Amino acid sequence: MVADGEDVFLLDTACVSEGGEYAAHMLTVNDGGLGDPVGSFGELVVLGREELEELRETDR
Repeated sequence: MVADGEDVFLLDTACVSEGGEYAAHMLTVNDGGLGDPVGSFGELVVLGREELEELRETDR
């Protein structure tokens, strides 16, 4: 647990496979130290090629 007043970092972790076929995306809360993350939001989301194309179109 993180105490009030401590620095908290939200890590937005994403990676795309070499061929661009899928991507993994996860949000994690880290206490700013070198230890383990203190929690995570939601689940690991794995996107297929069609979902990636939709996201690319949305970002444009």
